[in-house]
Amino acid sequence: ERCSDYDGRYDFHTFFYECFWESEAQEVWLLCPRLLNFRTLVDGMGFTVDGLAHRRVKVENLSRGSLIRLKGLKDPPKEIGFAHALTQGKAQVNQQEFGAYLGKNAVFSINKNNRLEWIQDWLAFYHRAHGGNAVVLADNGSTDYTCSELLKAMADVDGIEAACVIPAPFPFGPNAEGQVNTASLYLQRSMAELTRTRLLGRARAALSVDIDELIYSRSGQSIFDATVAAEAGYIRADAEWVYADPEMLKGPARHRDHAFLSASRKPKANRKWCVAPEGPQKGRQWLTHFLGNQKDPVDPDFLLLHFRQISTSWKHDRSALEGIELEPFPELVTLMERIFGQAPPG
Repeated sequence: ERCSDYDGRYDFHTFFYECFWESEAQEVWLLCPRLLNFRTLVDGMGFTVDGLAHRRVKVENLSRGSLIRLKGLKDPPKEIGFAHALTQGKAQVNQQEFGAYLGKNAVFSINKNNRLEWIQDWLAFYHRAHGGNAVVLADNGSTDYTCSELLKAMADVDGIEAACVIPAPFPFGPNAEGQVNTASLYLQRSMAELTRTRLLGRARAALSVDIDELIYSRSGQSIFDATVAAEAGYIRADAEWVYADPEMLKGPARHRDHAFLSASRKPKANRKWCVAPEGPQKGRQWLTHFLGNQKDPVDPDFLLLHFRQISTSWKHDRSALEGIELEPFPELVTLMERIFGQAPPG
Protein backbone atom coordinates (compact mmCIF):
# COMPACT_ATOMS: atom_id res chain seq x y z
CA GLU A 1 0.00 0.00 0.00
CA ARG A 2 3.02 2.32 0.10
CA CYS A 3 3.92 4.77 -2.65
CA SER A 4 7.47 4.53 -4.03
CA ASP A 5 8.79 7.46 -1.92
CA TYR A 6 6.82 6.66 1.25
CA ASP A 7 9.80 6.87 3.60
CA GLY A 8 11.02 10.05 1.96
CA ARG A 9 7.67 11.74 2.56
CA TYR A 10 7.01 10.37 6.05
CA ASP A 11 7.50 12.70 9.03
CA PHE A 12 10.19 10.98 11.11
CA HIS A 13 11.25 14.15 12.94
CA THR A 14 8.35 16.02 14.53
CA PHE A 15 7.58 15.32 18.20
CA PHE A 16 4.83 17.92 18.55
CA TYR A 17 3.46 20.71 16.37
CA GLU A 18 2.33 23.08 19.11
CA CYS A 19 2.36 23.54 22.88
CA PHE A 20 -0.39 25.72 24.36
CA TRP A 21 -2.53 26.42 27.41
CA GLU A 22 -6.05 24.99 27.15
CA SER A 23 -7.98 27.39 29.37
CA GLU A 24 -11.21 25.42 29.83
CA ALA A 25 -9.43 22.25 30.99
CA GLN A 26 -6.63 24.22 32.70
CA GLU A 27 -4.02 22.02 31.08
CA VAL A 28 -1.03 22.34 28.78
CA TRP A 29 -1.67 20.53 25.50
CA LEU A 30 1.00 19.23 23.13
CA LEU A 31 -0.52 18.44 19.74
CA CYS A 32 1.51 15.71 18.03
CA PRO A 33 1.58 13.58 14.91
CA ARG A 34 0.28 10.10 15.72
CA LEU A 35 2.81 8.80 18.26
CA LEU A 36 2.42 5.09 17.45
CA ASN A 37 5.39 3.19 18.97
CA PHE A 38 7.06 6.49 19.93
CA ARG A 39 4.54 6.59 22.76
CA THR A 40 6.77 4.14 24.68
CA LEU A 41 9.43 6.85 24.83
CA VAL A 42 6.85 9.46 25.88
CA ASP A 43 5.69 7.20 28.71
CA GLY A 44 9.28 7.14 29.93
CA MET A 45 9.77 10.91 29.77
CA GLY A 46 9.97 13.23 32.71
CA PHE A 47 8.02 16.48 32.21
CA THR A 48 8.51 19.81 33.98
CA VAL A 49 6.27 22.87 34.20
CA ASP A 50 8.18 26.11 34.79
CA GLY A 51 11.09 24.01 36.04
CA LEU A 52 9.10 21.87 38.49
CA ALA A 53 8.54 18.14 37.95
CA HIS A 54 5.03 17.35 36.72
CA ARG A 55 3.70 13.80 36.79
CA ARG A 56 0.05 14.19 35.81
CA VAL A 57 0.49 13.40 32.13
CA LYS A 58 -2.11 11.79 29.88
CA VAL A 59 -1.68 10.73 26.25
CA GLU A 60 -4.71 10.45 23.95
CA ASN A 61 -4.97 9.22 20.37
CA LEU A 62 -6.67 11.40 17.77
CA SER A 63 -7.49 10.61 14.16
CA ARG A 64 -4.00 10.71 12.58
CA GLY A 65 -2.64 12.55 15.60
CA SER A 66 -2.02 12.38 19.33
CA LEU A 67 -2.47 14.73 22.27
CA ILE A 68 -0.25 14.96 25.36
CA ARG A 69 -2.07 16.64 28.26
CA LEU A 70 -0.26 18.02 31.30
CA LYS A 71 -3.13 18.01 33.79
CA GLY A 72 -3.92 19.50 37.18
CA LEU A 73 -2.57 23.03 36.68
CA LYS A 74 -4.06 26.18 38.23
CA ASP A 75 -2.41 28.92 36.19
CA PRO A 76 -0.94 29.18 32.67
CA PRO A 77 2.80 28.35 32.83
CA LYS A 78 5.44 29.94 30.63
CA GLU A 79 7.49 26.86 29.74
CA ILE A 80 7.42 23.08 29.77
CA GLY A 81 10.37 20.72 29.62
CA PHE A 82 10.76 17.06 28.74
CA ALA A 83 13.66 14.69 29.35
CA HIS A 84 14.46 11.10 28.42
CA ALA A 85 17.67 9.11 28.31
CA LEU A 86 17.66 9.62 24.53
CA THR A 87 16.50 13.24 24.24
CA GLN A 88 15.47 16.39 26.06
CA GLY A 89 14.08 19.81 25.29
CA LYS A 90 11.95 22.77 26.30
CA ALA A 91 9.04 24.63 24.74
CA GLN A 92 7.27 27.92 25.31
CA VAL A 93 3.61 27.58 26.28
CA ASN A 94 1.47 29.60 23.88
CA GLN A 95 -2.02 30.92 24.52
CA GLN A 96 -5.36 30.31 22.86
CA GLU A 97 -6.47 33.23 20.69
CA PHE A 98 -10.23 32.83 20.52
CA GLY A 99 -10.96 36.53 20.99
CA ALA A 100 -10.09 37.66 17.45
CA TYR A 101 -12.53 35.08 16.01
CA LEU A 102 -15.36 35.37 18.52
CA GLY A 103 -18.63 35.42 16.57
CA LYS A 104 -16.86 35.34 13.18
CA ASN A 105 -17.70 33.36 10.04
CA ALA A 106 -14.33 31.77 9.25
CA VAL A 107 -12.78 29.67 6.51
CA PHE A 108 -9.69 27.60 7.17
CA SER A 109 -7.33 25.44 5.15
CA ILE A 110 -3.73 24.38 4.58
CA ASN A 111 -1.67 26.13 1.91
CA LYS A 112 1.59 25.78 0.01
CA ASN A 113 2.54 28.14 -2.81
CA ASN A 114 -0.99 28.77 -4.01
CA ARG A 115 -0.97 32.01 -6.01
CA LEU A 116 -1.84 35.00 -3.84
CA GLU A 117 -4.52 36.15 -6.31
CA TRP A 118 -6.18 32.72 -5.97
CA ILE A 119 -6.28 33.12 -2.21
CA GLN A 120 -7.68 36.64 -2.48
CA ASP A 121 -10.34 35.48 -4.96
CA TRP A 122 -11.24 32.63 -2.59
CA LEU A 123 -11.71 35.00 0.33
CA ALA A 124 -13.56 37.58 -1.74
CA PHE A 125 -16.00 34.88 -2.84
CA TYR A 126 -16.73 33.69 0.69
CA HIS A 127 -17.24 37.25 1.90
CA ARG A 128 -19.51 38.30 -0.99
CA ALA A 129 -21.46 35.05 -1.36
CA HIS A 130 -21.67 33.85 2.25
CA GLY A 131 -20.69 36.65 4.63
CA GLY A 132 -17.33 35.15 5.57
CA ASN A 133 -15.16 37.61 7.48
CA ALA A 134 -12.25 35.60 8.93
CA VAL A 135 -9.59 33.16 7.78
CA VAL A 136 -6.93 30.83 9.18
CA LEU A 137 -4.33 29.30 6.85
CA ALA A 138 -1.69 26.83 7.93
CA ASP A 139 1.23 27.50 5.58
CA ASN A 140 3.14 24.32 4.79
CA GLY A 141 6.49 25.91 3.92
CA SER A 142 5.63 28.11 0.95
CA THR A 143 8.68 29.30 -0.98
CA ASP A 144 6.95 31.76 -3.36
CA TYR A 145 6.22 34.23 -0.55
CA THR A 146 6.70 34.66 3.18
CA CYS A 147 4.09 34.11 5.86
CA SER A 148 4.02 37.91 6.37
CA GLU A 149 3.31 38.49 2.67
CA LEU A 150 0.57 35.86 2.77
CA LEU A 151 -1.00 37.44 5.84
CA LYS A 152 -0.97 40.90 4.23
CA ALA A 153 -2.56 39.57 1.04
CA MET A 154 -5.41 38.03 3.04
CA ALA A 155 -5.89 41.06 5.30
CA ASP A 156 -6.11 43.30 2.21
CA VAL A 157 -9.31 41.57 1.02
CA ASP A 158 -12.40 43.69 1.69
CA GLY A 159 -14.55 42.25 4.47
CA ILE A 160 -11.83 40.14 6.11
CA GLU A 161 -11.77 41.28 9.74
CA ALA A 162 -9.49 38.60 11.24
CA ALA A 163 -6.69 36.68 9.53
CA CYS A 164 -3.98 34.33 10.79
CA VAL A 165 -1.17 32.31 9.21
CA ILE A 166 0.09 29.29 11.14
CA PRO A 167 3.67 28.54 10.04
CA ALA A 168 3.69 24.77 9.47
CA PRO A 169 6.97 23.80 7.75
CA PHE A 170 6.52 20.10 8.54
CA PRO A 171 6.44 17.12 6.13
CA PHE A 172 2.93 16.81 4.69
CA GLY A 173 3.18 13.04 4.61
CA PRO A 174 3.06 10.28 1.96
CA ASN A 175 0.27 11.17 -0.47
CA ALA A 176 1.44 10.22 -3.95
CA GLU A 177 -1.18 9.61 -6.63
CA GLY A 178 -2.59 6.12 -6.34
CA GLN A 179 -1.52 5.55 -2.75
CA VAL A 180 -4.08 3.44 -0.91
CA ASN A 181 -3.04 3.89 2.71
CA THR A 182 -3.54 7.51 3.87
CA ALA A 183 -3.18 6.84 7.60
CA SER A 184 0.26 8.51 7.68
CA LEU A 185 -1.04 11.91 6.56
CA TYR A 186 -0.72 13.55 9.97
CA LEU A 187 -0.29 17.23 9.17
CA GLN A 188 -3.59 18.21 7.59
CA ARG A 189 -5.83 16.85 10.34
CA SER A 190 -3.48 18.06 13.05
CA MET A 191 -3.58 21.61 11.66
CA ALA A 192 -7.38 21.45 11.58
CA GLU A 193 -7.38 20.34 15.22
CA LEU A 194 -4.94 23.11 16.13
CA THR A 195 -7.21 25.61 14.38
CA ARG A 196 -10.18 24.35 16.40
CA THR A 197 -8.49 24.26 19.80
CA ARG A 198 -6.41 27.45 19.60
CA LEU A 199 -8.22 29.83 17.23
CA LEU A 200 -11.73 29.05 15.99
CA GLY A 201 -13.24 27.24 18.98
CA ARG A 202 -15.58 30.16 19.68
CA ALA A 203 -16.19 31.36 16.14
CA ARG A 204 -19.79 31.62 14.96
CA ALA A 205 -19.16 29.08 12.19
CA ALA A 206 -16.09 27.49 10.61
CA LEU A 207 -15.87 26.18 7.05
CA SER A 208 -13.28 23.60 5.96
CA VAL A 209 -12.45 24.32 2.30
CA ASP A 210 -9.26 24.42 0.24
CA ILE A 211 -8.24 27.33 -2.01
CA ASP A 212 -9.65 25.50 -5.05
CA GLU A 213 -13.05 24.89 -3.41
CA LEU A 214 -16.06 27.22 -3.39
CA ILE A 215 -19.48 26.47 -1.88
CA TYR A 216 -22.48 27.08 -4.16
CA SER A 217 -25.91 27.55 -2.62
CA ARG A 218 -28.77 26.75 -4.97
CA SER A 219 -31.09 29.03 -2.96
CA GLY A 220 -28.50 31.75 -2.42
CA GLN A 221 -28.31 31.35 1.36
CA SER A 222 -25.13 31.65 3.41
CA ILE A 223 -23.46 28.36 4.39
CA PHE A 224 -22.54 29.99 7.71
CA ASP A 225 -26.11 31.10 8.49
CA ALA A 226 -27.50 27.72 7.47
CA THR A 227 -25.01 25.90 9.69
CA VAL A 228 -25.85 27.99 12.74
CA ALA A 229 -29.56 27.41 12.11
CA ALA A 230 -29.18 23.65 11.53
CA GLU A 231 -30.29 21.37 14.36
CA ALA A 232 -26.96 19.53 14.26
CA GLY A 233 -24.89 22.73 14.00
CA TYR A 234 -23.17 21.00 11.08
CA ILE A 235 -23.70 20.95 7.33
CA ARG A 236 -21.94 18.73 4.83
CA ALA A 237 -21.98 19.52 1.11
CA ASP A 238 -21.81 17.19 -1.85
CA ALA A 239 -19.11 18.03 -4.41
CA GLU A 240 -18.41 18.25 -8.14
CA TRP A 241 -15.29 19.05 -10.14
CA VAL A 242 -15.61 22.11 -12.39
CA TYR A 243 -13.32 23.00 -15.29
CA ALA A 244 -11.91 25.78 -17.42
CA ASP A 245 -11.40 25.20 -21.13
CA PRO A 246 -7.58 25.23 -21.55
CA GLU A 247 -7.91 26.64 -25.07
CA MET A 248 -9.67 29.73 -23.73
CA LEU A 249 -7.08 30.58 -21.07
CA LYS A 250 -4.69 33.48 -21.68
CA GLY A 251 -2.63 32.82 -18.55
CA PRO A 252 -2.92 31.01 -15.22
CA ALA A 253 -6.54 30.05 -14.62
CA ARG A 254 -8.67 31.88 -12.06
CA HIS A 255 -11.86 30.64 -10.42
CA ARG A 256 -13.75 32.95 -12.77
CA ASP A 257 -12.46 31.07 -15.84
CA HIS A 258 -14.22 27.83 -14.86
CA ALA A 259 -17.55 27.29 -16.61
CA PHE A 260 -17.92 23.54 -17.19
CA LEU A 261 -18.74 20.20 -15.57
CA SER A 262 -17.57 16.77 -16.61
CA ALA A 263 -20.28 15.31 -18.84
CA SER A 264 -19.93 11.96 -17.08
CA ARG A 265 -19.68 13.60 -13.61
CA LYS A 266 -16.45 11.65 -13.15
CA PRO A 267 -14.09 11.74 -11.39
CA LYS A 268 -16.00 12.35 -8.17
CA ALA A 269 -14.94 15.18 -5.89
CA ASN A 270 -14.62 14.90 -2.12
CA ARG A 271 -17.22 16.47 0.18
CA LYS A 272 -16.52 19.17 2.77
CA TRP A 273 -18.35 20.68 5.74
CA CYS A 274 -19.15 23.66 7.95
CA VAL A 275 -19.67 23.57 11.73
CA ALA A 276 -20.81 25.85 14.56
CA PRO A 277 -17.90 25.27 16.98
CA GLU A 278 -19.94 25.94 20.13
CA GLY A 279 -23.02 24.07 18.89
CA PRO A 280 -23.96 20.39 19.25
CA GLN A 281 -20.62 19.28 17.73
CA LYS A 282 -18.52 21.13 20.33
CA GLY A 283 -15.38 19.21 21.28
CA ARG A 284 -15.46 16.91 18.27
CA GLN A 285 -12.27 16.59 16.21
CA TRP A 286 -12.39 18.32 12.82
CA LEU A 287 -11.60 15.78 10.12
CA THR A 288 -10.92 16.56 6.48
CA HIS A 289 -14.13 15.51 4.73
CA PHE A 290 -16.59 14.83 7.57
CA LEU A 291 -17.04 15.01 11.33
CA GLY A 292 -18.66 11.61 11.91
CA ASN A 293 -17.94 9.30 8.98
CA GLN A 294 -18.26 8.99 5.21
CA LYS A 295 -22.02 8.42 5.58
CA ASP A 296 -22.71 11.82 7.15
CA PRO A 297 -25.68 13.19 5.12
CA VAL A 298 -25.34 16.13 2.74
CA ASP A 299 -27.56 19.22 2.55
CA PRO A 300 -29.22 19.34 -0.91
CA ASP A 301 -28.99 23.13 -1.08
CA PHE A 302 -25.19 23.25 -1.04
CA LEU A 303 -22.68 22.00 -3.58
CA LEU A 304 -18.92 22.24 -3.19
CA LEU A 305 -17.34 23.22 -6.50
CA HIS A 306 -13.80 21.85 -6.85
CA PHE A 307 -11.94 24.02 -9.38
CA ARG A 308 -9.73 21.76 -11.48
CA GLN A 309 -7.21 24.31 -12.79
CA ILE A 310 -6.73 26.18 -9.49
CA SER A 311 -3.74 24.05 -8.60
CA THR A 312 0.03 24.06 -8.34
CA SER A 313 -0.16 20.42 -9.56
CA TRP A 314 1.80 19.37 -6.47
CA LYS A 315 0.18 15.95 -6.47
CA HIS A 316 -0.33 15.43 -10.21
CA ASP A 317 -0.75 17.60 -13.30
CA ARG A 318 -4.21 19.19 -13.29
CA SER A 319 -3.67 21.57 -16.21
CA ALA A 320 -4.77 19.07 -18.86
CA LEU A 321 -8.25 17.54 -19.10
CA GLU A 322 -6.99 14.00 -19.78
CA GLY A 323 -9.85 13.13 -22.12
CA ILE A 324 -12.63 14.57 -19.93
CA GLU A 325 -15.59 15.70 -22.02
CA LEU A 326 -16.90 19.08 -20.85
CA GLU A 327 -20.52 20.13 -20.41
CA PRO A 328 -21.61 23.77 -19.90
CA PHE A 329 -22.54 24.75 -16.34
CA PRO A 330 -24.58 27.96 -16.79
CA GLU A 331 -25.32 28.31 -13.07
CA LEU A 332 -21.58 28.50 -12.42
CA VAL A 333 -21.13 31.19 -15.06
CA THR A 334 -23.94 33.23 -13.48
CA LEU A 335 -22.43 32.78 -10.01
CA MET A 336 -18.94 33.83 -11.12
CA GLU A 337 -20.30 36.89 -12.93
CA ARG A 338 -22.33 37.89 -9.88
CA ILE A 339 -19.35 37.61 -7.53
CA PHE A 340 -16.46 38.70 -9.74
CA GLY A 341 -17.97 40.59 -12.68
CA GLN A 342 -17.34 39.94 -16.35
CA ALA A 343 -13.55 39.58 -16.14
CA PRO A 344 -11.22 37.88 -13.67
CA PRO A 345 -10.59 40.22 -10.70
CA GLY A 346 -7.30 42.07 -10.44
